[in-house]
Amino acid sequence: MTDIEITLLKQLETITQERDLLLKRCHQSEQAYTLLLDQLKQMLRHRFGQKSERYIDPNNPQLSLIEGIIEPPLAEEPLSDVDIPEQDEPELPDGSVANRRNSSTHDIIAPI
Repeated sequence: MTDIEITLLKQLETITQERDLLLKRCHQSEQAYTLLLDQLKQMLRHRFGQKSERYIDPNNPQLSLIEGIIEPPLAEEPLSDVDIPEQDEPELPDGSVANRRNSSTHDIIAPI
């Protein structure tokens, strides 16, 4: 065998090993891609899928019982237009008047 043939055989052997290595890496990459794609699909189903808590069964008789009780809120009048009557200070059994905080206005908590 000549030097050229020996060199060509070594190159062929090296290229064959590289090809086998690249095929193995390609197969591993395909498996990793498939695994990641399955995990992504599972996470998307978990994040955006239907949830059992949101399902309302139309045949469930319990839901119709609540609908008749709950009424929509009425329009509220602004508190500044409502007159609040002054109340007398309560008397204690000994005839004295109970201490009350002196303020010119009543503390009113407005609904949000």
